Amino acid sequence: MSATVKPFYCLRCGHRYRAEHEKGIVVERSCPKCSSNSVRLVPQEGAGRGASTDDD
Repeated sequence: MSATVKPFYCLRCGHRYRAEHEKGIVVERSCPKCSSNSVRLVPQEGAGRGASTDDD
């Protein structure tokens, strides 16, 4: 697998930034602004849980 650059955000200060991400590999991340380790990948629209489907 190859790493791609994905958007991340900090839950503590709200800072958004881009960093390399490889699916299936867990990496401890810290915010470059406040050093918090509460960093999450920005969810892609229409992907994952909560995505709506039209089954009518």
